[in-house]
Amino acid sequence: MILAETFRSQNAWRRAFEGRFIECAQLLLAWFYSHFWNVDKVSYRVFSENYSPLKEIVATPRRDNISKEK
Repeated sequence: MILAETFRSQNAWRRAFEGRFIECAQLLLAWFYSHFWNVDKVSYRVFSENYSPLKEIVATPRRDNISKEK
């Protein structure tokens, strides 16, 4: 939610003043590092043009023999 609001604010600034709000990029970078500080947990494929979360979910192996817990 915060990230979406930041992008919305950046776009409003760009429309109003016909320029770039450079400080916003620094804030986004700080937010990104604070939420994804462990590099092993970040899948860099999400930044690829060909990345599809749905394809990743479909390709994930699943167990078919899951029994109901009692």
